[in-house]
Parts: sequence; C-alpha cells; structure tokens
Amino acid sequence: MRLLGCGTYADGRLSRHITGLHNPKKSLGVIALHDDGQLRVEKCQLSTEMTKKLWSCLRSFTSLNRLTISDSSLSFPSSPPDLPPVTKLSADSVTSQSYEGLLSSLPGLTHIDITIDDAERDIPQITACLRRTGGQQLTNIDLTAPPSLPSEKQSVSRETMRGLGLLIREQTRNLEWLTLFRVKCTVEEDLVYLIECCRRVKTMLCVW
Repeated sequence: MRLLGCGTYADGRLSRHITGLHNPKKSLGVIALHDDGQLRVEKCQLSTEMTKKLWSCLRSFTSLNRLTISDSSLSFPSSPPDLPPVTKLSADSVTSQSYEGLLSSLPGLTHIDITIDDAERDIPQITACLRRTGGQQLTNIDLTAPPSLPSEKQSVSRETMRGLGLLIREQTRNLEWLTLFRVKCTVEEDLVYLIECCRRVKTMLCVW
C-alpha cells in the first residue's frame, strides 16, 4: 500500500510526502491526499485496525472535505472515529459491508455519490445507515447502477423503494437533489410514492 500526503502544514493544508509499504504479491493500493482537500482510496483492503488508524490520523487534517473510494474494502470498528469536516463522499465498487462504518463515521455529509453493485442489497443498507446517522444535512443523493450491471441487480422491491422514500420524507429536510440512475422499481406505484415523498426536493432525476 502506498500512502501519499500524510501530514499538514501549519495552516491545516495537506502536505506532500510518501510513506507506506508496497507488497509485490498484491495489487498496488493507493491512498492519496490532495491539496484540494480530497482523500482518494483505490484498490485497498484495510483491516479494522488499519482503518481505525487511518481514520484517527485523518482527524488532524482540517482541510479534508471529500472522500473518493473505489475498488476497495474497508473494515470499520463498531464505533469508528468521526471525520466531521468531510462533506462529500464518492464511492464506486466498494464492498457493501463497508457502507455502515463509512457512513456512520461521516456525520457532516451533504453530498453522497455511490455507484451500487446490487440495488436490492445496497440501497436498503445505505438507507438504514443514513437513518441511523440522521441525514438531516444531506443536500445531494446520487445512486447509480453501472451499465454493465445485470437487469435483475438493477431492480428494487417495494420495501426498498418505500424505505428510501420514508428516509427522504422524514429525515432529509434539506435535500435538494436526488438521482436514481438505472435503478428500476418492480411496481410502478412505488415510483409515485417516492415522488410524493420528494415534494421538498428541488431536482429529482430517475433514469431507467
């Protein structure tokens, strides 16, 4: 694993240097901290201990505001350290087990952009995590199924769609943008229900 940019300047901006370990028997994982406040995690499998240490270290980065995670699996402790400054999360090809600890450790989220691998599995888990963490500050939710995902993994049940609708109606008071891309309702009435729950949402985009 390679860690890029571990440290801060006196004013809280991210510094630049390289530390870590490269294991030639495994694919190279990259954790990069950029000067614009973004943390990028790619192709990493982090144990509970490593994730806790990384998150504890990141608490000192006052300018960190965005996490971008792809092709990775992160194991979180039962009570992960919070990263309050992070407001934006982008996740692609992240194991479903990572969502609970990831979302619960980011109480300041306003934007989430998640590419799902199985709509009926991932959306209920994301919904449940956001319900537990509150979700009051969320302004943008983007949930996307990739074009390569089989049709049966793009479909969601009535329970899943209504659970998302309830979250939006009851807890996301500041939500302005909702996107469901390639996520299919099995019952058309459920889409109507979701739309009714989004009366306060300024922009809603559902593309099948």
